[in-house]
Amino acid sequence: MTRPRIVLADDHRIFAEGLKSLLDDRFDVVGIAEDGLDLLDAVDRFDPDLVVADVSMPEMSGIECVRRLHERRPELQVVLLTMHDDAGIAAVAIRAGAAGYVLKHGGTRDVLLAVECALQGEVHVSPRIAEDVQRRLATSGDADPELDPPVVIPAAPYRGSSPEDRRPARWGPDRRVDRPRPKSK
Repeated sequence: MTRPRIVLADDHRIFAEGLKSLLDDRFDVVGIAEDGLDLLDAVDRFDPDLVVADVSMPEMSGIECVRRLHERRPELQVVLLTMHDDAGIAAVAIRAGAAGYVLKHGGTRDVLLAVECALQGEVHVSPRIAEDVQRRLATSGDADPELDPPVVIPAAPYRGSSPEDRRPARWGPDRRVDRPRPKSK
């Protein structure tokens, strides 16, 4: 079975290399970009199944990269990593087409879960801000009509030490927010 191909993008090389080490056991990390423009080139060059990118990068933000990549390759999943625990930024990222919004302080399980969810067509948001993001997405009148997969936002941390153990804790079932479907032409 072919392993999913991933391109990473972060302007802090040591962080990108650490992330590569984390993902290498399960995925083929085929490239590392150091800014937004380099990321767009790397996607063209390496044809990945998934991108994991920082929100704050030189030349072009991760959110702008998501918008551009979504226009070019709507099937390409992009998980954003960030230090910004702002639900407003996360909602903008998801509306732009991001398949995940993961807080860097959340740990490796959160990153691995977000990658697995994205590869299955789901959207993962770090539990710390998930409920606020869900509320913003549900009440937003300006959602992007081009986004179509359902958004799955965990309301509670997951038990277990691996992404295979994705059962929610008893006190927090998954919640689902449907994104608007594209309008027929």
